[in-house]
Amino acid sequence: TYRLLHSLFLMLCPEDLILALSSSSQKNDDEESQKELHSHVDQSIVLENTILPPRVADALRDLVFLAFSKLVAFVVRDEQSKKTSTEDQSVKESGNVNIGVEYNKCLKGIFEHIILLVGNQRCSYGSALYLAELSNELLMIISNEGTGVDDCDLPLDCDRVREAFDLLLPSEGCWAQWEALMSPIYLAPTVLLGPYNFRRCPLPRNMREAISWDDSYTRAAVFLSTVLARISTPKHLPSTTTAATPHTTATSSGGSEAVDAGVDSTSSTTVHGGVQRLLDIMEGYHITKNNEEDDSSSCPNQLTDDQIMNEQISLGPYIRLACVCVHASYYLETMVQLSHALNLQQSTASSLDSVVETLSENTSTLIARVNRGNLQQVSKVVRDLAAGSETGLWCVTLMRLLADYKKHINVDKLMDGLDLQAFNATAVRQVLLEYLPTTIGVSTLLETEVSRLSTLTDDPFSGVDVLSVVASLLARGPAPVPVVHAVMDIILHWWKHADSVFLFAADVSVNSITADDLTVVLCVVRALRALLKHHVTQLTALHWERLLCATTSWVQSLQDSSQ
Repeated sequence: TYRLLHSLFLMLCPEDLILALSSSSQKNDDEESQKELHSHVDQSIVLENTILPPRVADALRDLVFLAFSKLVAFVVRDEQSKKTSTEDQSVKESGNVNIGVEYNKCLKGIFEHIILLVGNQRCSYGSALYLAELSNELLMIISNEGTGVDDCDLPLDCDRVREAFDLLLPSEGCWAQWEALMSPIYLAPTVLLGPYNFRRCPLPRNMREAISWDDSYTRAAVFLSTVLARISTPKHLPSTTTAATPHTTATSSGGSEAVDAGVDSTSSTTVHGGVQRLLDIMEGYHITKNNEEDDSSSCPNQLTDDQIMNEQISLGPYIRLACVCVHASYYLETMVQLSHALNLQQSTASSLDSVVETLSENTSTLIARVNRGNLQQVSKVVRDLAAGSETGLWCVTLMRLLADYKKHINVDKLMDGLDLQAFNATAVRQVLLEYLPTTIGVSTLLETEVSRLSTLTDDPFSGVDVLSVVASLLARGPAPVPVVHAVMDIILHWWKHADSVFLFAADVSVNSITADDLTVVLCVVRALRALLKHHVTQLTALHWERLLCATTSWVQSLQDSSQ
């Protein structure tokens, strides 16, 4: 039974046809060719490009799901009969004792085939969405046929659905491998505009040449977010997940309406947030909005109080998967925006507008349905991943998550549970400090950090992490005059006894200048910026004299630098 059903299902998602979409799209750039290509993976007539007529393909699809539903119903009835029949032992030992094994083999074979296709580098986003819809069909059949046993309004609460969904989850090793292939360009807007001190920042010299990336992580997230959002929807509510429509969904290697129409900096594609501010600064425009105003701007991911209070769904063991979806959503959105901003019409990202919308919608749906405890747990997992990550990518995701859901996340708890010995703990502390409520006692934290900084006056390199945190605290608002003077005195002491470290009138493009040298200078510049913006009236004449001299020397350094 399972071999026959498995074989029939494979005809609904033939490997050669689904994986051929990506390679074929590279050879068809005109609009008509793309429309014809996408029609080959329509979710209702997926086999129209094969020898089977469309009506036969539709009939095959109906037959497969009908047979699968009958198999699930038979398994449920068989288990019920085994539990209720205690008089005749022969009932348990005869007839259908192997039907459960048949079902498990069938389901495992089908889902293994699906996850192998999704993980294949040749699989497109459109194909991943089509496979997600097929998976949703099977999971909903399992949920509906198993209602008599579990009586669950939420498919995710059904044990049989969870067991089946677990078969679709990649291993932690796969996620780590895919994450290692993500582009560090995701960091660019945050690094160039933000005050964060990342321990390691592998940005390339030329963003235009390094914008391409491997999409295995985001493609898997699109697939799994579509499935998870569907099974986390109560049966009495309509599904809000985006249906797979490959003729309008972009593929991983090109071919969407955005590409056909042409993409440039003046197109209808919206470039907003950190990317837009970065572009404006690079073009010389005056930025009137500060970081606080940007954080409070309207965002499609923000939740209303009614949404949080009315939804009480728990994701249980799938909190980690929700974090992956959040990470992939922010990452893909930023990469696509950067691609549009750099006018890279031939890049992978320039054809993914609809995929970004789908992934963002799925992620927002998940976050909107979970209870407060789950949302806090999501932020906690993201915080830990951000602190332990060597690339800093998760730190950017944490920043955006707090910006979108800061009203519903207890930042004080995140701060208390942070591992200060983690690789990127300083950058994570800086992110959390931006959203820490003023009632927590920012002034006390500032005095404590300045006291720590005063013990590190001998070596500027040893004080970078502490000074970065101090700069973030100074940016929160007014500080006592003694604290401001103490910070300035420490910086002046460094300048006097280690002036060669701070690149005064130096060529920063020479090979002898290291990343640590630049980090120290940037840290001091960010601290000075916070002092000048929020505490300018507290500076003394000596402070101003040294500041003007340092600024003049740094301007000279920029002029002397050849690259």
